[in-house]
Amino acid sequence: MDQLDEASQLLVNAQKAELSGDVQLAFDLYQQYYSNRPFRFTYQPELLSNTTKIRPPKLSIIVPCFNSEKYVEQCIDSILQQTFVDFELLLIDDCSSDNSLQIILKKALEDERIILIRNKKPSGSAGSPRNQALKIARGKLIGFVDSDDWIGPSYFKSLIDTLDEQNADLVISKGFYNHVGDTYNKRIYPDNWQIKCSNPDLSCTHMSSMIWDKVYKKSLIHNNKIWLGSYPAAVDVPFILKIYHLCQKPVVANTNDYHYRRETENSVTVKYRKGSSCDFEIKAYHEIFEWAVKNKIPNSYLNFMRLKRLASFIYTCKLVRIDFFSSYFDRCSSILVESRQDFSENILSASGQRSLDDCYQLFLTRNKQKFIYTQRSADKVYLIKDKKGQLDVANTILPAYRLNDNKSRNLVYFPDWSFSNPYQKLFYENMQRINHYSDLNIIGLGLSEINSDNLLQILNTRDIVHLHWVHPFILNDKSMNHFCDLLRLIKVQTKSLIVWTVHNMVSHECNDNEEELRRRKYVAKFCDRLIVHSNFAQLNVEKNYGVNRSKIYVIPHGKYDVDSQKTLDLINEYYSARKNMRLTLLGELRAYKNVEFAVDFLSRLNSSLPLENAIELRIAGKSISQDQFDYLHNIQSTHSFISLHLKRLSDDELFHEFCGTDFIFAPYSNSLTSGICINAVSHGRPFIAPKFKALLELHQESNSVLYDNEEELWNELLRCNGLFHRGLLNCAYDPQNIIDKSMHLEWSSIFSSLDRDPFKLSIS
Repeated sequence: MDQLDEASQLLVNAQKAELSGDVQLAFDLYQQYYSNRPFRFTYQPELLSNTTKIRPPKLSIIVPCFNSEKYVEQCIDSILQQTFVDFELLLIDDCSSDNSLQIILKKALEDERIILIRNKKPSGSAGSPRNQALKIARGKLIGFVDSDDWIGPSYFKSLIDTLDEQNADLVISKGFYNHVGDTYNKRIYPDNWQIKCSNPDLSCTHMSSMIWDKVYKKSLIHNNKIWLGSYPAAVDVPFILKIYHLCQKPVVANTNDYHYRRETENSVTVKYRKGSSCDFEIKAYHEIFEWAVKNKIPNSYLNFMRLKRLASFIYTCKLVRIDFFSSYFDRCSSILVESRQDFSENILSASGQRSLDDCYQLFLTRNKQKFIYTQRSADKVYLIKDKKGQLDVANTILPAYRLNDNKSRNLVYFPDWSFSNPYQKLFYENMQRINHYSDLNIIGLGLSEINSDNLLQILNTRDIVHLHWVHPFILNDKSMNHFCDLLRLIKVQTKSLIVWTVHNMVSHECNDNEEELRRRKYVAKFCDRLIVHSNFAQLNVEKNYGVNRSKIYVIPHGKYDVDSQKTLDLINEYYSARKNMRLTLLGELRAYKNVEFAVDFLSRLNSSLPLENAIELRIAGKSISQDQFDYLHNIQSTHSFISLHLKRLSDDELFHEFCGTDFIFAPYSNSLTSGICINAVSHGRPFIAPKFKALLELHQESNSVLYDNEEELWNELLRCNGLFHRGLLNCAYDPQNIIDKSMHLEWSSIFSSLDRDPFKLSIS
């Protein structure tokens, strides 16, 4: 068996051992494999020191890879087949979860020019792996290729020959091939695009900000400490803008043989520009302008940076997912308006970029409506009017995953409180992942946007209206009638399906249960179907709203999105540090949560306990009145067992509150569904609450304590407190066990196991 076969077999055996769970054997085999494989170089300092006598290659080619199994072999092969052969190929596997690493390893065994850098954790950035490679690259020249692209056989020879002939420190190709699916076109840079210009107002006009269409002298990079950004995208912004300014002699090579695959599954455009709020772009330009000020970069080059920033903002505003568009456009507008005095009028003309001017004016006038009409016309359906008649983009938009027969449907939900209620976001994101919902555009409207003009513009036959909390629309009989007239109009003119999720029998702050129930019963007449979260709620809605049970669908309230391992680690950290058992009363401190009862009850219970065994009461959330706020602070000053965090909590603060407690305390007056209790289970935390029938459906012995009366609550708290002081509480209410036993509340499980579908257009 030759060396290649032996190394391959070692790798196969190591992987088999790892899969079978024999960690020690896998470790030993991997050690043998890495020590025996026929690589001259590897990313290990002690081995690198042994290679110093070997002549370094002229060129280092850097290819970061993350989950590129569909393309990476073609990419590597195109590099290994270059007519220019004096190179090393640095492949950085950024902890791929697909077969990318296996493909890379196979290629590395076949060609000794390959150096493998294998990261144990993904960096989350395309810049960080490239920086890793730059720090160990041995070539005098540096080139980059993306793992889903490929190059023609003479690509690097053309670049390097041109650089050598003209003694340049930077060479750029004249263009590239742009591939989208099975089609492509040739992109050739205009001849008047120059990296160095003599114009006193604009010292650079070249608009390419890619790193892969160039070869660089390594000394240019290292001497000036030029690195790529570590953001999810826009990592090339600081690199290229520094390179263009600091290079002494850039030249253009007569080649365009780089093949750029646009919008693959893992491309930056798809993953980040089209799938996030694009904060990284704002951050990248903020940092590069800070660098420019610190280094006293001349205004002629600052003008180019301003031009490049404008082009980037326009590009991203065209691509960013529509639900992020409004906030991103506003931020870009603010930046450009603030710097408009520095952006002289002749810059666009001098650069040959007059085509940017129209969009620039839209930013200056903050006219996002016209931007959508002129640059994103397919999204104009999402432009709606508020109460003052002003056009803006809907609160929340989740575009369809896939189109059905080239036609998407719309689901309009309101009121949209996703910013403070993650239930809505989780519901719709997971709903869209089900195949027969993947053609739905999800559109959330705020209270000020709910009117007939907007709804009739958005809704068509086969569309869906989904109501959530109706109490803002039925404050009195007049508002109730107006709201029901709106539902009737929608039904008549659009024939949309109207679905109502009943989260509570009456609103939390209801002053007259009988009156609100009467109004809700009237609203129910205009709805085709109702959704509830438990079988108990189904019975209540049937009885109190006068709705036939066949129209009521049970969809359990799903769990919240939580990083389980991070949660378990933090729970254990807090638990080991705490000296007293903690109960936490969490969320907006409304009347039904019985904060005063909790304080009084724990005061009485703790008075019967030794001071060192007192149970801590943590109250965290926004107080609903100044009187309540003052009361709690006065109580805290006289009761050492009470701690307060009275504010609207951020997501991170909520996470720490859940992980930092032993029980979520929910001594509520009544409950049809408790988001707090479900959130507790999502975080592996048990809850204590009255024995409401709705909570009985969530209850398991390992995840909660339910009580009928104060005596039961008293005894249960004493029992749990005893377990805590014997170090057994986390065994009795094991967080991992709580998470594992609530898998049926994962949203994917909920939607895939529905007996009846409330959003189905026809019921057989």
